[in-house]
Amino acid sequence: MFDHYQFNDSDKILEIGCGDGTLWQCNKDRIPKNIEIILSDISQKMIDESYLKLYDISQIKSFDLADCFHLPYDDESFEIIIINHVLMYFENLDQALKEIYRVLKKGGTIYCSTIAKDMMVERDEMLKKFDSKISFDQEILYNRFGYENGKEKLIKYFYNVESFDRKETYEITDMDLFYQFILSGKGLSPNLEPLYRKKVQFYQYLKHYFDKNKIFYLTTHAGMFKARKD
Repeated sequence: MFDHYQFNDSDKILEIGCGDGTLWQCNKDRIPKNIEIILSDISQKMIDESYLKLYDISQIKSFDLADCFHLPYDDESFEIIIINHVLMYFENLDQALKEIYRVLKKGGTIYCSTIAKDMMVERDEMLKKFDSKISFDQEILYNRFGYENGKEKLIKYFYNVESFDRKETYEITDMDLFYQFILSGKGLSPNLEPLYRKKVQFYQYLKHYFDKNKIFYLTTHAGMFKARKD
């Protein structure tokens, strides 16, 4: 994603939903010197983790606890807003986009990423075969703001909407690592709760699959939008 970002001298940048700061940690040598970055997240834990990773990057001016629906910034405060894999979680997407529009300067740019419809579809099909009640509810997230429908949602507020996507297929051979990866989704959907009550059975189900097939093929497909405020 970082390859698509275009920063100019003196730009003021807001990231909404910064998480643990991995985006900036992985690209710290590529951050222009003369920009100001504000990192925000609704989770104090994420703010604390990102601060521990990034406190020594001089371009990052603050780590703010902030709600996307009520951003604590003046109108037209930022040249660039970055919001990755967050918009799909908002039931009231329009309210979030209105608030982003408010704090973005005229002529400013928003970069936002999300999942595509076939993101990890093989994982979801496997879970459904194990227990039809278990689900990441990815379809709900995609329908709110996915790669294939995101443009039509953004053009209500922004113009010059461009899109970029990346699709890859991975060959997974480490069953235990894959098992832990699936369990790490706890909290992403209430429909995952049955999985944790049946995790021993699921482990055996997964083991049987790998004993027979050796490899699990997993598709990752995500995309990013770039748009401007008129």
